[in-house]
Amino acid sequence: MARLIAFLVAARGGRFEVALRLLLSLGLRRGEVCGLRWGTDLDLKAGTLTINGTLQYIPRHGLTWGEPKTPAGRRSFKLPPALLAALTWHKQQQERERAQMGARWSDSGYVFCSSITGGALNSDALYVAFKCAAAIAGLPAEASPHSLRHSCASFLHAEGASVKKISGYLGHANTSITNNIYVHLFQDEIDEGVVTVEELLFKEA
Repeated sequence: MARLIAFLVAARGGRFEVALRLLLSLGLRRGEVCGLRWGTDLDLKAGTLTINGTLQYIPRHGLTWGEPKTPAGRRSFKLPPALLAALTWHKQQQERERAQMGARWSDSGYVFCSSITGGALNSDALYVAFKCAAAIAGLPAEASPHSLRHSCASFLHAEGASVKKISGYLGHANTSITNNIYVHLFQDEIDEGVVTVEELLFKEA
């Protein structure tokens, strides 16, 4: 737990702080985060976030948005107040970037976009941001952005969520994937009485 708190502190203030937070709090994949679009997928007024697709790099086609591989990949979240506030702050920051770039800005509509063009964001940028924060926080060298997805599943498991619920939360096609790969409890890092990922982590960060 202490290392995750240190990771959040290290990521604070960075351009992709909120993106990394979504990887951990909602257990999203990098492509899902990069594929989020204002209004269509993220409604700040309603306080909801919906995964309708993913953004991937396809050789000879470049960054391409596509629908989830399975129906289970399409899922919605009611955002807790703290996370909603963080996304609102992120939008304000993006508006400042747009104003500074003027005509050079390509209004792609993505929640997380390139700082150079305003266009689609390669998920490798999140990998770099993760590794920088992870190094400062002292996370193991082998840790990757996908490790945050594992952590999210572990928190939910510790909270008492069923495998079926965790599977739906992570967008797995079936519960066997969740059972075999993602549910790991690290008792040395997770305190008893975990309420929610957001409440526990961001109250202390």
